[in-house]
Amino acid sequence: MLEYRTLENITYQALFEAFQKSFTQSQTAKESTLESFQDMLHQRKYNPLLSMGAFDSESDTLVSFVLNSKIPGRVEAAYDILTGTLPEYRRQGISKHIFQQIKELLRQHKIRFYKTEVKCENTPAINLYTSVGFKIKNEITTIVHSHTGQRTVEQYEIEMEITC
Repeated sequence: MLEYRTLENITYQALFEAFQKSFTQSQTAKESTLESFQDMLHQRKYNPLLSMGAFDSESDTLVSFVLNSKIPGRVEAAYDILTGTLPEYRRQGISKHIFQQIKELLRQHKIRFYKTEVKCENTPAINLYTSVGFKIKNEITTIVHSHTGQRTVEQYEIEMEITC
């Protein structure tokens, strides 16, 4: 059985472990340290009060998460920094359930827009986001300079309007 709750009482260590387990095939996760993970969350202004996770109720292990930040501006907005689910918990609708709860949480905080970016080839993520109400807003091309030369990264900027 799963329990869903915000992440204000969750340590960076627990978040980092869930991140590494969720992205075991990712080079970024393999190369990340707890310190670099914390730095990334600080740079992106991670807000645990706007973030949610699913916990295994027997072990209290974080098995799925959505880490959010608040974007200051004229109209209140939130940004999905990172979403992940441990491999053995995938394809059970857990992320969809978290997003349903996040929509309500964002409404309570008077947040009207919710945004993120997804790489074009990440079809599972695009399918998840569109199934919970996100719409593709822009296609973004980023030039990454690597040791072997330039590389183009295409991704979608997607957003959802939270209606009150």
